[in-house]
This record gives sequence, structure tokens and C-alpha cells, in this order.
Amino acid sequence: MRQSPTLLENFIQENYYPEVNLPPLWQVIYQEAIRGHHILFQRADVERFEAAGEVCEPWLDAAFTEELESLVVSLVGSADLQEMVHLIDDLPQVTRRNLYYMYRRVLWMWRCYVKDQLN
Repeated sequence: MRQSPTLLENFIQENYYPEVNLPPLWQVIYQEAIRGHHILFQRADVERFEAAGEVCEPWLDAAFTEELESLVVSLVGSADLQEMVHLIDDLPQVTRRNLYYMYRRVLWMWRCYVKDQLN
């Protein structure tokens, strides 16, 4: 019987690095995202942002960073996934795009962190 890589990854992470666990909802968001399923964003938005292939470094602009910080605080304080998705969907397209690029960057950083912890 073949074991799912997700189950193995979760088993290793929970047993050897329990202090780096994300809350359950964020675990789902992370696990889906690293597999290419960005459940916080509409598929059409993801396809458009990925097709644009822009390199966005918004964290270099203080005003921009402040705007995204307040948005991220609202996302983290959301009660459930549906509330998060609605919050993102209500944003102007430029803000959604910038949030998406930041989200991708954070995913990449978290993935590298988890990989380093497992090595």
C-alpha cells in the first residue's frame, strides 16, 4: 500500500517539530498552496497574476507594507476560510495582486523554513 506524501510530511512535522505547527486552518491553506491550490484566491485571479509573471517587491515601500499589514491582521483574525476569501474578493484588483505576491513570498519562506527544520 502506498502512503500519501502529505500524511508522511504531516507525521514528520508533528512528531519532530511540533513547535512550528500552524493553526489547523492555516495548515490546510499551506498544504493546498504548496500543491498549487491557492484557496484564498479566485482561480481566475491566480491565473492572471501568474501569467503576468511580474516580480513584485512591495515590502520595500513603507506605505504599501502598512496597507498589507492591516489587511493581513484582518485575514488572521477572520473566523473561517469563507470570511477570508470574501475579504480578499472585496479588495481592488491591484491590492489583491500585491497581496497574492506577498502571500507567494511568505509561502516560499515558510516552505524553506520547514525544509530546513526537517534536514
